[in-house]
Amino acid sequence: MIFSKTVVHGVYILCYLNRQEKGSVVPASVIAEAMGVPPEQAAKILQLLANAGIVTSVRGRRGGYQVAKQPEQITMAELIDVLGPADTTSALGPRPCPALPGDACITFEGLMHVHDKVKDMLRQQSLAPIFAGACSAQGEPCGHHADTETQDRGRGRARSETAV
Repeated sequence: MIFSKTVVHGVYILCYLNRQEKGSVVPASVIAEAMGVPPEQAAKILQLLANAGIVTSVRGRRGGYQVAKQPEQITMAELIDVLGPADTTSALGPRPCPALPGDACITFEGLMHVHDKVKDMLRQQSLAPIFAGACSAQGEPCGHHADTETQDRGRGRARSETAV
């Protein structure tokens, strides 16, 4: 499975927000700088997360973002759905099989089975253990909350990917 750069940055951003003091509001620019995410991309990610109810946007001079959901309440599947799907099916699809000209490729069903298993696993994987590992690696306990572009080759947008 390949996670887009946006999904990976979303995980970083949510882990960062999770580590803040309960009720803290953090400006998007501070989040972007702390996580090394381009400010425009951080703003886009935070807006998508806010629209999904994963973070809360606070307006005004002292505005910013804060977590709205516990890490246990957010699955990787939800995060991927919000921030843009992983590229798991671009190569899948019934097509003529090079080994059996004129027939549908017999490996398609097997590949779809694996694809479905990965999706099921992502639906069961909350962000809590991911954040626990990230926070403990830095010697700090995780806080009380947490909340995370795929290339559209047909439209020519670039994508950076992280394989998992």
